[in-house]
Amino acid sequence: PVDALQQLQGFIRAGDNKGAVTYFMRSIFLMPGILVWIFNLVMRRQMQKAWAIAPSLLHDMGLLDQTHFTPPGAIARSVCLPTAVLYGGKTQPRLAKAARALAALIPGARLGVLPKSSHSVKPQELLTALQAELALPI
Repeated sequence: PVDALQQLQGFIRAGDNKGAVTYFMRSIFLMPGILVWIFNLVMRRQMQKAWAIAPSLLHDMGLLDQTHFTPPGAIARSVCLPTAVLYGGKTQPRLAKAARALAALIPGARLGVLPKSSHSVKPQELLTALQAELALPI
């Protein structure tokens, strides 16, 4: 939807994280309602984690074109600093595709996969990857 970012902002402002995640799953990923219901029932713990970090969806939507999951090319091509684009190896395929596309647009960018992470990146895995990218001692 063209107004996806505004819709998500409305849910987050209202404190409705569950509504934000549900909207994201149904309207952005086009997941059938019955599947969202099953996720809420069967994967309760994972969904609670998703609800807790729902405000991060605003950041995600701000970085990606809301309808096509493509990075904003002109901005990406203008990056002139060393850049590593990292994504979770267990993340939704469209987000992984967007990460690869973003890395391809940024001059000299390195692409990295955090194999144990989903969209909710595991902090220790991210720290290890960042230390490797920055050549810091672990």
